[in-house]
This record gives sequence, C-alpha cells and structure tokens, in this order.
Amino acid sequence: MPYPKMTTALSYLPVVRRGAWFASLPASTAELLLSRMTVRHLRARELLFERGAPFDGLYCVVRGVLKLSNIHADGRESIMGLTEASQWFGEISLFDRQPRSVDGTAEDSCTVLHLPRAETDQLLREHPGLALHFGVLLAQKMRTALLALDAMAHLPRNARMARYLVMLATQQWSVLPECTRTTVPFQQEQIALLMLVTRQTVGLALKDLEAMSIIRRHYGHIDILDWDRLNQVAELPSALDIHPSSAHVPATVLSFQAA
Repeated sequence: MPYPKMTTALSYLPVVRRGAWFASLPASTAELLLSRMTVRHLRARELLFERGAPFDGLYCVVRGVLKLSNIHADGRESIMGLTEASQWFGEISLFDRQPRSVDGTAEDSCTVLHLPRAETDQLLREHPGLALHFGVLLAQKMRTALLALDAMAHLPRNARMARYLVMLATQQWSVLPECTRTTVPFQQEQIALLMLVTRQTVGLALKDLEAMSIIRRHYGHIDILDWDRLNQVAELPSALDIHPSSAHVPATVLSFQAA
C-alpha cells in the first residue's frame, strides 16, 4: 500500500511522538522543533549525506529506513546503524561541528524530517535550554553504543544475538515501551554486518534461540515469543529489560519491509 506524502513536518507528529526522547520534550518545545523542520522524500538507495560532508543539521526518520554505513577501500561495507521511524540522528556533529563520519543512505523509499543547520543554531540562540535536550539524545545514543560494544567484546554468540534482537525490537531502546515490536523485520546479511560476524554465525544463533522457544523464524521477519528468556539470554541490565504489552504494533509503522 503506498504511503501518503505529507508536506509539513507537523503532519508527522504522531509518528515522531513514538520516540521516547521526543515524547519526553515539553509539548511547546516539541512543536517548535517540528515547525522549523522540512520534509524530504528519498528514493531507495538515494544518498542523504556522505562521509566527510559538513554538518547540515539534524534529521528524524518518519518512514522507511536510513542506513548509516561506511564503504572501505577494499569494497567491504560496515553498517553502523539502521535508523527507523521516530529515530533522530546527526546530533554528534551538532556538538563537535566535525564532518559526517558515515554515509546516510535510504535503504528503501524513505522520508526524513530535516532541521537545517541555520535553523538549529537559531533555535539554540533563542532557546538555550534546547542544548540540554540534545545532550540527552546524544547520551542515549552513547549508552546504546556501549551496550553494543560490550556484546561484541564479551558475550557469547547466542547472548549477542539476543541483545541485537532486543535492540531491533526497541529500535535501540529509542521508542516508547508500547511501541516495542514483537515481530521484527530481519535481513540476515544486514544483521551479520551490524554484529561483525558471518551469516553462518547469525543463522546458528537464531537456530539455538528458536530451539529454546524464544523466537520463531520466518522469511524476512522473526517473532519474539518469550521476552523474559530473551532478556535473560541477552544479559541486559535489569533497567533495560523489555516486557512489551500484549497489544500488537504493526511492523509497517516503525520499520522496513524485508527483502
């Protein structure tokens, strides 16, 4: 089913509010941010910005997936993140004003909201308190990065896979609890690149988790059956244990269609 292309950022307020960071903002601040943002529609594989480009503002995905990645000299790709609806990005360069460290590419047909650099700077001059809110956004991203690094450095195969499934279901703990997905779109090659492992390793870990009745595999997606055991295997801090409500959240609202 085709998505309507709304023309104003405020039209996407219900989508952006699914994000925990944005939902925590005072209503006046939230609407102020969106009122200064523009809407950009990207085609599949279209480049939003490239590594080394100057800081041009902040972004929020409202439809589809924006891939953050690097292509190395030998042609290999490293995926740093898959940014989905209601997730913000670009805040690192906001603080240090250094060039972009990754390529931002639409994984599929994608819509983003853009807060241009000039508008960002003007808002910070008019409302200095916004800097603290942006700092919280950056801190949340840093905590997620540390959890991913911990998984890569110390956890056994199945625990790493379980942790990444939790991250996918919660969009890196960025969405409100009621927006946590119990059905996760899944592309094995992409997850292998994210985890820095082979596709075979991903397949073996999923097979083990399915044998424990924690998940059920399907073509293009995974059903999470037992959240308690998934949290346990993932070895997450208790504060990050996820226990979503029984209400089903359609994957098409917050994620991409698996190939």
